[in-house]
Amino acid sequence: MLENTADNEIRWWNDTHIKSGEQWREEIKAALSKAKVAVLMISANFFASEFIIKEELPDILKAADEEGTTILWVLVRTCPYKGTAIEKYQAIGDPKNPLAKLKDEEDRNEVYTKVVDRIKEIFDTQPKSAS
Repeated sequence: MLENTADNEIRWWNDTHIKSGEQWREEIKAALSKAKVAVLMISANFFASEFIIKEELPDILKAADEEGTTILWVLVRTCPYKGTAIEKYQAIGDPKNPLAKLKDEEDRNEVYTKVVDRIKEIFDTQPKSAS
């Protein structure tokens, strides 16, 4: 998840930022509530994670609908994403060619660059938050 701070810094967050002794569910909820962009790396493992599907994804989708959080998703491995809530959002990269099928490192790097470029574009057009 990403947020833009008042000093124009893009702050990246994932659950490895949770320190020992912190209440991890609350830390995840707090990060999700501040996120302006959610980058989802989609695979069968993503959909198999009960925690993602029941705890994280509903908050992300709600924030997208109600607060304008942008969902950027990349298909990592072929999986049944069609018919899910993710499908209505435009993917980065061609879902017919997930990252795992891209044998050339340069082709994978092109997808990663598209993610970064889109994030920059989003934050360049959003008002700065007062963190």
